[in-house]
Amino acid sequence: MEKDILLIHVPQCYRAEQEKLEFHVGIMPMGFYSIASQLAKAGFQPEILHLAVEVFLGDKILIAKYVRETGCKMVGLSLHWYQQSFDTLMVAELIKKSNPDVFIFLGGYTASAYAEEILAKYPFVDAVVKGEGEVPCNSLAEQIIKNNSHDLSQVSNLYWRNEEGHIVKNEKTWVANREELNSFDFAEGVKYLKHSDTCLNVPIVLELNKTIAYLDKVKTFVVCSNRGCAGNCAWCGGGLRASEIITGRKCVTVREPKIVADEIWRLYEKKQADRFYFCNDPLPMTQENIIGIMDILGKQAMGKIKIDYECFALPTEKFLQSFKKNLHQDSQVILSPDYALQEKRRECKTFTYTNKELLNSIAKMEAMEIKNQVYFGIMPDDDEAERNERERLKAEIEKISPETEVLVQKIIGIDPLSLWQLEPEKYGITQNLRSFADYYEASKNGRI
Repeated sequence: MEKDILLIHVPQCYRAEQEKLEFHVGIMPMGFYSIASQLAKAGFQPEILHLAVEVFLGDKILIAKYVRETGCKMVGLSLHWYQQSFDTLMVAELIKKSNPDVFIFLGGYTASAYAEEILAKYPFVDAVVKGEGEVPCNSLAEQIIKNNSHDLSQVSNLYWRNEEGHIVKNEKTWVANREELNSFDFAEGVKYLKHSDTCLNVPIVLELNKTIAYLDKVKTFVVCSNRGCAGNCAWCGGGLRASEIITGRKCVTVREPKIVADEIWRLYEKKQADRFYFCNDPLPMTQENIIGIMDILGKQAMGKIKIDYECFALPTEKFLQSFKKNLHQDSQVILSPDYALQEKRRECKTFTYTNKELLNSIAKMEAMEIKNQVYFGIMPDDDEAERNERERLKAEIEKISPETEVLVQKIIGIDPLSLWQLEPEKYGITQNLRSFADYYEASKNGRI
């Protein structure tokens, strides 16, 4: 079937053992769904591909050949997470070699952070959308596909290479306001996902052993309830400071609760998703936005919806009451204190809290029979004091709430434009990741 534009997600891939592959960053960026639905609304024929899924399903497509067979004019690759750097550029080059007339562009946080460097070093990349993509992608498709023009000077948020080979940074910029963000349909975007029945089962890390893929049993959809973050946690490249540099967004823009609840209900009702994950907490100190969403879902779905909600601060009393009343009992609250030592947490985490407050919150959820997970990170500055406090807290949590799952995850890399990357000396960070070339080499060697 012919397509105008392919949107491709390329996870980081490496051979863990002789006959075993691992795909990291298995979950696609949520922006793919809104971009695809906006392109379709404008009359284009988009398709979203997850390359890891194509590997282990029967298709095993040769991506360059598939691009040619679909007759597409444009290929957009997501380079959101830095771990994808090497694999994404490798796929872009493969496509360009066999399809020199296909316009190839990148988007996502990492591509946005290093747009000019990428275009300077990789001639097979024609453009980079820096920042938010719905309006720029439509404008880009309008010029390339409908007008058959390579004058891209009026495409907002675009870095591109003109006919003389010079890199051009367009001065025209765009960031979605609330009305625009509410108009995007993320749920509708799922229909443009090739193998949608499988893609939403892909975990963050996907293992493939011979022909067996270890998929999640449930389909999880990552929900867009807002854009932007009010915090600047030191390890995160998605905070307020980085977001302003990349997208120009200077505030948190929250979507209307009814619109978000409607998307969740439609995906659930059509059996396109079983579980819904909120990875961004737009109003951590009040949580009014998610409370509004849960209250609507409670009336609409009557306790059928399963949600995993990642709280940036601790859950408020009002949040917990709504969570318990309106959602399925298998829903869970996710807490990420990250550091066990309070002083380190206070230094690096915006919406911080004491260990006593953390334990009290877990005890409250235990009493209310609300499932919860707690994540600690093994940070680059991990030391004996941090390890001892982490073990003490794990033991305390076990006593208070035996059902609480406590996870410890090693943090290896450093997000582009995070405070750790911008001010490493201040935080005792020794890893030297300054340019895109550094991230590219590190991802190639499997270090991040």
